Amino acid sequence: MYTAKGRLDIKTIRRENARRIAKEMGGQAALARALDMPNPGISQIIGKNPRRNIGDVMARRIEDAGKYHHGWLDIYHGDEHSEAANISGGVNVDLLRDSLLRTQKEMQLLSLSLSNEEQMELLAKAAAAVYAYTESTGGTTLVDPSYALKLLLPKGS
Repeated sequence: MYTAKGRLDIKTIRRENARRIAKEMGGQAALARALDMPNPGISQIIGKNPRRNIGDVMARRIEDAGKYHHGWLDIYHGDEHSEAANISGGVNVDLLRDSLLRTQKEMQLLSLSLSNEEQMELLAKAAAAVYAYTESTGGTTLVDPSYALKLLLPKGS
């Protein structure tokens, strides 16, 4: 399932990642055992024709069962065998790009009197903050970069 902007939605991302964890563990039955749930229950969320979505609590349980960090299930990992995935190290490249572009646009509106080096440093720090916060909230809505910029701007800018 895709959002209006052509991106995978959180339900699809979680389902695909949970399927990957199940495969690594030896299949759906192995994941069901690790979660202490019946096989039909796991099939309802990651089977061929799933009828239920993976909520926040279940996502964290699946991550724990697969020994992944909190939030891993919510990040699109793509084809981990592809060159781009290996280079990005699991970073959500679309979110990173959007964070940079949105922060850069906000900086242009501020007409800052900073050197190029200072502008690049500010862009990097603010975009990193926007990326991290957006990702921590599930990545569904890009956080407004103006707040991060206000916190990071030198006094009197």
